[in-house]
Amino acid sequence: MKIVSPIATVVKGCVMAVALSAYAMSASAAPTPYTNSGTENLIEYSFTAATTGDITAYFVSKGGAEYVNTLSISINGVDTGISGLTNQTSVYGQSLNFGHANAGDVVVFSLYVANIERTWSSVKADNVDGVNHVYSTTFAGDQSIPTGVYLAFEDFKGFDNPDFNYLDAQFVISNVTNGTPDVPVPAAAWLMGSGLLGLAGVARRRTQKN
Repeated sequence: MKIVSPIATVVKGCVMAVALSAYAMSASAAPTPYTNSGTENLIEYSFTAATTGDITAYFVSKGGAEYVNTLSISINGVDTGISGLTNQTSVYGQSLNFGHANAGDVVVFSLYVANIERTWSSVKADNVDGVNHVYSTTFAGDQSIPTGVYLAFEDFKGFDNPDFNYLDAQFVISNVTNGTPDVPVPAAAWLMGSGLLGLAGVARRRTQKN
């Protein structure tokens, strides 16, 4: 009869759990949407280039937006002259390279709303209505879009009754940070930590018995 030690069983379980979790995360990792729909997002972000290299945007969704919205960016106050990823025609994972940036460069995103001929900035102070039009969080990546910063705009269907759902034009931006210190810990890391704690417990019990 083959005898399998408790430690080997725990290690095998940990390896399988981590592998399954990593696979699940790579297959699907939808961005976390804005959770306070109906109220203005009070968090203001300061976007900067994470490393020296290109900044690329990936289209996520238009939510239920009816207006036509187009994304553009400026780097250190200079417009790149590139715009696109129109929310009414782009598909999930479609990308647009906005060009080169150096690590630490200040990046500002702008959303042009064709229906009302208005541009909303990711910088609240630059908006004529004095409202924050963006929501941002981290994105773990999936099979279509790499790891990056999730950026969602509120385009305002009406000034009298904005819905503040921040779903009207949604993107993931690679090679930028959004100035928020909280980075979600991947589920695989939690599983690994739990497995190691279990392994330590088994080892401790064996030592006590001896």
